[in-house]
Amino acid sequence: MSNPIKDWYFKYMIAKCHKRYDEELRRFSDPYGMWIQANEDPSQTARGAHQDPRRFRVFVLEDFIKIMREPEEINEGWLAVKINPGWISEPSDKWSDFFSEDGPRTPTALIFGDEDTQDIESKRRSGAWFKPDDSPETLLSFFYYGSLVLLRGSLVKESLSTYAPCYDKKELETLKNADPVKADRLILYDFILHYTEEAYAKGYKVRRIPEVLFHADGVGVFLEDPEGDEYVNPDAYWGYEPEYNACKIAAIRRRGMGAYIRGIPRGNKIYCVPVYELPEDKPEISVIIPSKDHPELVIKRLDELRNRMNYDNMEIIVVDNGSNDENRQILCEAQAEYRFIYMYEEAEFNFAAMCNKGAEKSKGEFLLFLNDDVEITQPDFITTLVGQAMAPGIGAVGAKLLYPDRRIQHVGVTEMAVGPAHKLVGAPDDDKDYYYGKNVLNHNVIAVTAACLMVNAEVFFGAGGFYEELKISYNDVDFCFMLHESGYRNVVRNDAVAIHHESISRGDDRKDTLKWKRLLRESAILKERHPHTIDNDPFYNPNLAGYKPRYLCSYEYPYEQRFNTLLPEALEDDIKSEWYNNCLTITLEHCGLQRKLSEDEEDIYLIEGWAYVLGMDSSRYERSLILTFNDEEILTVPIYTRNRPEVVDILPDESHVGLTGFVVRIKRNDLKRGEYRVGLLYKDQCSRQRLYKECEKVLYVD
Repeated sequence: MSNPIKDWYFKYMIAKCHKRYDEELRRFSDPYGMWIQANEDPSQTARGAHQDPRRFRVFVLEDFIKIMREPEEINEGWLAVKINPGWISEPSDKWSDFFSEDGPRTPTALIFGDEDTQDIESKRRSGAWFKPDDSPETLLSFFYYGSLVLLRGSLVKESLSTYAPCYDKKELETLKNADPVKADRLILYDFILHYTEEAYAKGYKVRRIPEVLFHADGVGVFLEDPEGDEYVNPDAYWGYEPEYNACKIAAIRRRGMGAYIRGIPRGNKIYCVPVYELPEDKPEISVIIPSKDHPELVIKRLDELRNRMNYDNMEIIVVDNGSNDENRQILCEAQAEYRFIYMYEEAEFNFAAMCNKGAEKSKGEFLLFLNDDVEITQPDFITTLVGQAMAPGIGAVGAKLLYPDRRIQHVGVTEMAVGPAHKLVGAPDDDKDYYYGKNVLNHNVIAVTAACLMVNAEVFFGAGGFYEELKISYNDVDFCFMLHESGYRNVVRNDAVAIHHESISRGDDRKDTLKWKRLLRESAILKERHPHTIDNDPFYNPNLAGYKPRYLCSYEYPYEQRFNTLLPEALEDDIKSEWYNNCLTITLEHCGLQRKLSEDEEDIYLIEGWAYVLGMDSSRYERSLILTFNDEEILTVPIYTRNRPEVVDILPDESHVGLTGFVVRIKRNDLKRGEYRVGLLYKDQCSRQRLYKECEKVLYVD
């Protein structure tokens, strides 16, 4: 006979478990929502929050264009131009000096901020666009300021007095009839390019306020998917289309160079980027190829450079640090056919020194450092890179590098919490456009890889070349940091594409423990040399993830925090024999030291995987990790839950298995030396049942 009170209590507890499960699942599905809670003042960002009229006067784009024709109506304050429907959050008071003419900072001409989308019905915000700081070359690719720009009224008035539109009235009228939105945006884009040029010339700055200032009106909620594509607001992402070509060409001509437009087909779109025209007397390029014992690769590169490029004024220098006699002879015999300088000297592998030796031998106005495993088939590849390198203020220029299977290897180097890294590495390139053109359009970046790096020779030697104490890794990053700190702008040209057969030349450092330790040592040197640039990449928004290859929000759940360790405690009760149960199914994915990202990191043991109870509702159980030391001491450690949506797909017949992931981090100093058996203890919240199971793997603490 059933007990009504017991039945009621069971149903109550099950409902409570399900409610907690659903709430936790919602939190895991919305990292940006969690970021908002952790980072924003609700009173500052609520819709309808007071906008101080002393700060700015708001115009929709159509009204701003009208006032451009009547500059006498422009006052001395700030003008906020809304390109899309939405609302503005008042910037925090700590950025007040951005708006001041006589504050401690260099005065500001243009301010923009980050933005997101708010669902009109639910008022829920999602789809954040975290932008880079001032990026002049990115602005020539598309209007990356987005949906809102703040302009200094006095400078707007001055700039309008010298502004000459890139279009004539007839062309504009034709565009207006076809697409009035694009016509208005063309006027703004053209003026902003002129306005920023005038501002730079007068010593003003373009600044991003590191807050979400604009909230576009939208329909729906766009949750972040770590396995899917990053959300892009199509209304905010514009300026790369053919309709805006004229203003880009006009801007480059004002800067003393010529350009033409290259259209990049991708999906059903054409992405248009300017390519700099070269003078009739093309500058000489010195191509420097470091290599050892790979004559077949070198000869392929020589053939591509001599026979497939539309650039003749180049010298090629092969720097060999000790090929065997047979391979050396092959290259010596190839000199007559491919006309290259062969520098041979037996020495330990030092990539930086090899590049520097080649540069010292060169006589070209521009240097192209090229790995022997980088395959070039695009005829105008060198033309594209050298044209960009000739533009005023440019430092290093890199290319998009793909693996042979067309996955992304390099679209610029980013300085993140994890250190210098390749964003989007391993992602398929095909027809995708990741996070506002990161793999399609040209962008300013903090660094590019020396696997393919173009630079003006005078700039190279002025920066001191590659730092030879960084023999293998990070010498290119160090060099680019030097350029950035000297005021040069580094650029990745995603329209110049090469195939990188990475690791053919030297192997993959990430898969070798000794090489990884050497990487950490060289990373420490980089940090010592550039303390102000480390963790301070102006072209990578700090609100983006510091440890992930995709452009995801920086919010970290407890299980993601690398130094969020837990303290083991003695288990009060012994593990009872009746608790052992094979229905508790465990997949242990890692059980050992967490890989360090810097030499000074503390040793931390990482235990992670996923587990569920076969045929039962997994939301019912509280979980803890059990470590048994020498069959004597039993320790219990709390668990951080991890969302594992793929488990739901793997186990469609099991109940509530989306939160079956577990992660535990323990400091090395909190464990005795020795061997620990690893198990999980499950406590049913709806009964007195306990389940326990040990894994086959053990934890070794030395």
